[in-house]
Amino acid sequence: MAQVFLSYDRADAARARSIAQLLGKGGHDVWWDRHITGGAQYSKEIEEALRRAEAIVVLWSEQSVDSAWVRDEAAAGRDSGRLVPVRLDRTEPPLGFRQYQTIDLPGGRMGRAGREALLSAIAQAAGSAVPPAKKGARRLSPLPLGWIIAGLALAAMAAALLLWRPWEGQRDAIVVAVAAGRSDTASQDLARDLTIKLAGLQSISSGEIRLVEATDAGQPPDLTFEASSTSPVHASLVLKTAKDSAILWSKDFEQLQGQRADLLQQVAYTAARVTDCAMEGLNGRPSLKAAVLKIYLNACAQLAEMASADPQQPVAMLGEVIEASPRFQPAWSKLLLAEATLVSPEFTASETDVAGIARLRRHIAEARRVEPAMAEAAIAEASLLPPRDFAGRVKRIEEAAVRAPDNPAILSQLADALGRTGRTHESVEAAARAVQLDPLSPSIHGNYIAVLAYAGSHDAARRELAKAEKLWPGTASLRDAQFRFHLRYGDPRIAQAMFDEESGAGGRAPRLYLEAREDPTPANVDRFLTYVRERLQNMENPSAGIGFATLAFGHFGKTDEVFETLLAWPKVDDVAIISEILFRPEFTAVRGDPRFLRIAQRAGLLDYWRQSGKWPDFCFEARLSYDCKSEAAKLG
Repeated sequence: MAQVFLSYDRADAARARSIAQLLGKGGHDVWWDRHITGGAQYSKEIEEALRRAEAIVVLWSEQSVDSAWVRDEAAAGRDSGRLVPVRLDRTEPPLGFRQYQTIDLPGGRMGRAGREALLSAIAQAAGSAVPPAKKGARRLSPLPLGWIIAGLALAAMAAALLLWRPWEGQRDAIVVAVAAGRSDTASQDLARDLTIKLAGLQSISSGEIRLVEATDAGQPPDLTFEASSTSPVHASLVLKTAKDSAILWSKDFEQLQGQRADLLQQVAYTAARVTDCAMEGLNGRPSLKAAVLKIYLNACAQLAEMASADPQQPVAMLGEVIEASPRFQPAWSKLLLAEATLVSPEFTASETDVAGIARLRRHIAEARRVEPAMAEAAIAEASLLPPRDFAGRVKRIEEAAVRAPDNPAILSQLADALGRTGRTHESVEAAARAVQLDPLSPSIHGNYIAVLAYAGSHDAARRELAKAEKLWPGTASLRDAQFRFHLRYGDPRIAQAMFDEESGAGGRAPRLYLEAREDPTPANVDRFLTYVRERLQNMENPSAGIGFATLAFGHFGKTDEVFETLLAWPKVDDVAIISEILFRPEFTAVRGDPRFLRIAQRAGLLDYWRQSGKWPDFCFEARLSYDCKSEAAKLG
């Protein structure tokens, strides 16, 4: 195997790590600058690694094309014939490197086609010829005939396994045809554009598809997409079985605010996402029959478009899939995560769903019989721990992320868990990595937007929101992301319009809050806060209102009232449940007060920080007026 030098920009570190891990698993010796030891001379060690390398893999991106280091390292590869250029986004490589065949891996995510292209390019760059023996070198004696025959037999078995690939399901790829659903020119153009875009999106799919012409008799498809365009801003997509034209899935698209190009991109991304779901159903062991595949496709597509919406409908669908195919692992994985959401305190307003918890425990046991090491089962188990057990919950989720480092759903769960303990930077990194692995999921993108906003990166959240608005208009996850952002940090008028549309005349608390945000006069702020205090005092279930009240006090600078409320709150589990909000930008002044560690102690956070040694990010801010560990020691 080859000595590989990996060149990248620091902004792409998470993606570089994934590629380095992939190459390492493939037997290559990968050097990237995280290998530089303390005190080493930076440029000297890089020059030595470049000299030793047999292949120089360069990750081009929007950031790296402007890096002098990356350009110099790429030039070393180009000038010596060892360059393997990889593109992480749609950015053109710099002048001097555009004539080279570049491997496209948008977001750093690789399907089988991307992996094979990268490994093949490295092998070609490193050279496959055996170097001639040096003069005086001892020649090896020939192998006995029996050993040669045994070796040939083993090679034949290995080749057969590679062709059969039993570990990858029943087929290497599914064959997908794209056809126009109507005879008009616009629909023909849409189908042609979708074919091109689907081909380009293969590298970020979880498997491999083979695209064929709908009329190609030599390549009978498994599935057929029929694309129709009824106007420049409207389109429809239908997925059918090629065998009997049974409809498996369909969706209408609308881009009233965007351009035709945005509509085409939305259709392509959605088709790629549904194709991913179809590959799970067709390549699984066992593969799903058409009627069951239809149910699974719709559940899979719905979950990808949800954020904090009620997942009960897809949960019911997944239950049907499992009843028909009890050993179909992808359905179990999605079911466990969705059911964990259903029993979470945030979803149940801090009331215990006894029946739901019992059902989830039973499903965890059944899923583990299908796959004992299922990472989603660990996530579901973590959701059943007491709210104050941050150590147990984070440990299980981190272990799941280690077992499934390329699972975007697990990384989104990790981002949430880290954010709840104040490990904000790591939370953002995990959420960003999830999007890089699965840029086709609206819900994962929506989660990233929320994590950025709550970390204080409002400009970055606004940019990501603008991307999502072009790709997934009308989806529940986008509306959730839009509302959450504009409610707290964006335009309160947009949030107000969305709230009015959803709730009509109801919901006085959000309405008063948005009025105070838009026009923060003392009268508006006092009116809102008075309502919050009275509401909290009179609620039948005040646990459901403690988070909103705490956010209200923090947003409008009522620092003492935050302490008075949370330090006297009778249910300490409620303080643990709302821990994530305490690390948002609104609570900078609260965290700057040493009394904050008393809140952290009540919530169970202090025990976690001490046991794990993972202290929250704010403890290392230069402007903090106290030392977290010293103040924590005073609390016993």
